[in-house]
Amino acid sequence: MRLLVVEDNPGDEALLRRRLATLSAEIEAVATLRAARSALDHGRFDAVIFDLHLPDASPRGLSPLLQGYAEKLPVIVWTGVQDTEIALALTRAGVTDVIDKACEPPAEVAMRVLLAIERFERFAGLKRIIDAQTTLGRLVADQAEQTACALRLVAAAGVR
Repeated sequence: MRLLVVEDNPGDEALLRRRLATLSAEIEAVATLRAARSALDHGRFDAVIFDLHLPDASPRGLSPLLQGYAEKLPVIVWTGVQDTEIALALTRAGVTDVIDKACEPPAEVAMRVLLAIERFERFAGLKRIIDAQTTLGRLVADQAEQTACALRLVAAAGVR
């Protein structure tokens, strides 16, 4: 498992690494949004864990960016900010989970990361099924229209 951690505070990064140690994950850490974009654009990760306060981004400014990445992989926010409005905005933007740095028991952080990845994969599977059903529905509708057109042509030609 490969995780990208986006955290500008070395102490918080070390804390998160300790809390994720049971996962035996390969962790790449960056300290800025710019570095995170580069890593996400050039690497393959199973999930990304973002701090809300980065030197080059505000919490509210992260929402649109996170939404773009949340379509591709699980995005987990690791924050010390306990703000329900921000948590809801992040969830609406597609964030898979919001983990409080201070309140989560150490063993629970690794479990929540695993669950976030599982939820994302299940949701992606359901989305693929819905997309396939939508495509099938369009194909059936197209075929029905072609059949109806052929029947109208046959009827107009007087063929029995």
